[in-house]
Amino acid sequence: MQANILFPINAEAFTYLVPEELKGKIKPGMRVLAPFKRGKKVGIVQSTVVSSQKSVVRNQNKDDAASCNTHKEITLKSIEAILDDEPLIPENLLKLIQWVGQYYMSTSGLALKNAVPSGIFEGKKGSRGRITYDHEVTPAKKINLTAEQQKALSEITSSGSGAFLLHGVTGSGKTEIYIRAIEELGDKEAIVLVPEIALTTQIVDRFRARFHDKVVFFHSGLSPGERITSWMKIRKGEAKVALGVRSAVFAPFRNLGLIIIDEEHEASYKQFEGLKYSARDVALARAKIEGIKIILGSATPSIESFYHAKKGKLGYLELTQRIEQRPMPRIEIIDMTKEEKESLSYSKKLLDVLKVNISQGHQSLIMLNRRGYSPFLMCTDCGYTYKCPACSITLTYHKDTKTLNCHYCNSYLKPQDICPECKGIKIKYIGLGTQRIEEELHELLPELNLKRMDRDTTTKKLSHYRIVKDMEDKKIDVLLGTQMVAKGHDFPNVTVAAVVFADVALNLPDFRSSERTFQLFTQLAGRAGRGDVPGEVYIQTYEPDHYVFDHVRNYDHAGFYEKEIELRRELSYPPYSKLIRIVFNFRNKEEGVKIMKGISGKIKRIFPPPTSLPKGGEGVEILGPSPASIEKIRYYWRWHLVLKGKDSRSLRRKAAEIIETLKDVKNVRIDVDVDPINLL
Repeated sequence: MQANILFPINAEAFTYLVPEELKGKIKPGMRVLAPFKRGKKVGIVQSTVVSSQKSVVRNQNKDDAASCNTHKEITLKSIEAILDDEPLIPENLLKLIQWVGQYYMSTSGLALKNAVPSGIFEGKKGSRGRITYDHEVTPAKKINLTAEQQKALSEITSSGSGAFLLHGVTGSGKTEIYIRAIEELGDKEAIVLVPEIALTTQIVDRFRARFHDKVVFFHSGLSPGERITSWMKIRKGEAKVALGVRSAVFAPFRNLGLIIIDEEHEASYKQFEGLKYSARDVALARAKIEGIKIILGSATPSIESFYHAKKGKLGYLELTQRIEQRPMPRIEIIDMTKEEKESLSYSKKLLDVLKVNISQGHQSLIMLNRRGYSPFLMCTDCGYTYKCPACSITLTYHKDTKTLNCHYCNSYLKPQDICPECKGIKIKYIGLGTQRIEEELHELLPELNLKRMDRDTTTKKLSHYRIVKDMEDKKIDVLLGTQMVAKGHDFPNVTVAAVVFADVALNLPDFRSSERTFQLFTQLAGRAGRGDVPGEVYIQTYEPDHYVFDHVRNYDHAGFYEKEIELRRELSYPPYSKLIRIVFNFRNKEEGVKIMKGISGKIKRIFPPPTSLPKGGEGVEILGPSPASIEKIRYYWRWHLVLKGKDSRSLRRKAAEIIETLKDVKNVRIDVDVDPINLL
């Protein structure tokens, strides 16, 4: 008997012999101890097979256990021990892990690494949470559903399986539908995915009030021991709901009945490092594999999801009204080319609105989706700007640490008082960041209780939680920050929301920039007026005629969709095609240019470019290769090419052919991103 063993590394399964005494005990999903290179390693049994062969022919890769040549016959080693009495990983999860490895053109081993806490392989014990949810939770009140909510819930609960898009305006009660749908599952279990920044005490308390200690949590704030505890609680059948971020999609439930993706449009469901998977799409695959229901919820659905709902691939459920018929906030676009200004960041109109709002005892949110103090420092004598030595971007000045920081590689340096280039002393702060607009507001309205929420203020454990709690307890007059302030919060006392410099997001060289801008501003608007007092939203911009603002002002998702889908159709971008991005990384810029000339020639000889993307399923269009928009990250110079096609399998096949063709090219690291969500 042989067993294919999967290790949490960048490789496929390795084949081992099963000793006679273990044959009756070994099963897929069990942990085993096996010899690996010069030591031993814990892996998971992927499958077993009866064979008389004592050796295999293996096509080796860089992570292989043995250091032998390609297609070399090797003598199989034997498994040393089985570490579990019964399978630790359920069969349904093993299937999902294999699917993820194949679909994302990665390996099952890397998928396993993302799906199972590392401590499980290291034999670590679980630990009690440092982030505790043991404060008193108000018992859940019985809420009467609106007619729209009742209709949506009925459609979900009446079907045994299927995928639904729940399109509900902010404040329309989507979370209540999620909870009721889970309650209707009987003895089945549920996974609820939320974006990282939305996993606040608010949603945690909502679920704890209904499901008590049957809820477990997954998020980046958990220690390795806490992660194991949550994972094992699910594995033992002690939990009904797994509430968490990306990795919760792999929760080891055996009797799963429903998956919910809240804010399904969020970019944070995509992992950008290592295995570049999308938790939303993996959830859709898991629902299909297990034949269960899945709900994709959003006030601003992604263009792709809305398109599939219109085509009938997703059941479409709509909530057009807020709870208790509360009105949507009025949105005003402030033209900063004409408006009187109180400072670099604030118009007189916005400042007057904030003063009145605070005097009435209400709270406000202000968003600028750019952290730091200033996007760059410039010498006005010679034009010199500080750039990251590792990345081809300008460094952002952070006033609190007096450092210039790179937001891509996290390096930093101390700026000098004189220009390194011309020795001049006229160094100016150019542009706005959240630290700068916070400082300006402090100077303009010193009596304010003001807090900033961005990645710099929420790095410490529980810091995000404390800020949200202070907002709930009305200890903060104005909460200011990046997109974090726009997501997942329910503050009934917030009546004013504002965007300080709306133009930041509009002009990125990416086909999704308008969609993201529309979603972000609409989500921010939805934070205001959720209590008894109607809300108001003010968006400051230097481009008031941009078409996005017309649709934002009127909450016109349908109109925005029609405009955007036409542009996508003309350019044959998703949802009219699928994309795969291949990124080539080089240590040396000049050497990279030479290598890319050779790579480009190879690709063009083997795959002549079509004049346009054919209407059938098999055609693949290759764009590039060309330098990436951000040409250098972490000392690697980057080129990329984008494959565009209508059929996912054909596209992955073509990408695999290209990578195979280039396998002998030296001094290049190749990364593959299936279904990329940005092309920078």
